[in-house]
Amino acid sequence: MPMIHYVQRLPSGVLLVVSDAGKEELDEPLTRWFTRLAQTRLSTWEGRILAVKRQFGFKSRVPLFLREDCLLLPIRAWRSPDPFYVNCLAVRSWEKDEAGNAVVRFSDGSRILAGSAGGFRRRMAEGRAIEEFRAG
Repeated sequence: MPMIHYVQRLPSGVLLVVSDAGKEELDEPLTRWFTRLAQTRLSTWEGRILAVKRQFGFKSRVPLFLREDCLLLPIRAWRSPDPFYVNCLAVRSWEKDEAGNAVVRFSDGSRILAGSAGGFRRRMAEGRAIEEFRAG
């Protein structure tokens, strides 16, 4: 299965899933896509969110672990009109641009702007903490 880089809802309402295999546009809600991925591991995305909330004390913008190579960090939450999630496990590097935004580079060399650098730094720290916990 290809490694997901990021997921976002476009203004047209279409769900854009970008991976190392390319771009895929889906005509389905983000929650249905989360459900489909979680169910491949005999789980629910709601259960995964709840587990992370309980373990790490998150109140909102909870990272979503879907599979071994997919830990989605919410840059804009799923309830927002334009949700945007970045897979922290696909991030090769990131840097702050002149405007204070995070420019994210993925393992295949592609890049995307991911909101404010400060917010992205916090999301990546949360992702690292979850990965360290998972590694034992």
